[in-house]
Amino acid sequence: MRARLLATLTLATFLPTGLFGQSGVQNGASPKHEALSANHPTVGVAVDRGGGRSVQFNCNTTENAHEIRCDFSEISVTKELGPEKREKFISDAASNFRQVEKSSHDVACKLEDSVVKSLTSVDTTEVEKDHFRRLADTLSDICKKKVTNGIARYAEELADIKTHTCQLFTISYSSIFKEVSSDGKRAWVYLKDGDQVGVLGKAIDRTCGLVNLDRFEPNTTGDSSVIQLWDYHTRSVVSNPGGKYSVFQCDKEEEPDTKWEEGSTTIGMGCDFIKFGP
Repeated sequence: MRARLLATLTLATFLPTGLFGQSGVQNGASPKHEALSANHPTVGVAVDRGGGRSVQFNCNTTENAHEIRCDFSEISVTKELGPEKREKFISDAASNFRQVEKSSHDVACKLEDSVVKSLTSVDTTEVEKDHFRRLADTLSDICKKKVTNGIARYAEELADIKTHTCQLFTISYSSIFKEVSSDGKRAWVYLKDGDQVGVLGKAIDRTCGLVNLDRFEPNTTGDSSVIQLWDYHTRSVVSNPGGKYSVFQCDKEEEPDTKWEEGSTTIGMGCDFIKFGP
């Protein structure tokens, strides 16, 4: 995710899932806003299926007839522990537990008590209880010195919980787009940032030489005579990939061309637990 947006990181909130809704006039936007017949993006929800992200956009015309301002609210859902990091996590967790080898049984007993309390909580779902029961059984075996591979089992149970935990957070930003036409085809391409990019984001942009190539293109799969849907594309490149600002590496700020599609907003993620924030 582009680092210039991190300055606006907020705790996750669920956004309306309807595709279209009423649009207000914001920030000097023209009151002329034909939601169903406009030749520019208006209001919608687009999904990046490969990245587990969705964005709700609200676009209005400005005083310039060939420019629109779009306000975005983006939700990202990521696994707390991805499959590519599972084995390393298990190894590290087991190693950390073994560092207190002499007291590992006492530690396991205390952890077991904590997990058992979670099992009896009225707020714990049946899915959560299933995970916690397995974890409690493993901790109980370690506590009672019944097994020799208990630490490895404990690490695996922790990894299982984390691979079923999804992190949820949102960012908000705004951009100005300009109209371009070629061979009768219309698109709206990024012109400049709106007013929600902070000092940190601007400093990263300058250091990395970030070029934003975001755009809206007409969705050609539906019946545009009834309603025109728009696909949102995001792409960013940096001219100084070897640069660095604070902890941000410029080569990490590039984003390949990503197509966000309007339509179905359902993505299977396999989440048993939800963690809000980064």
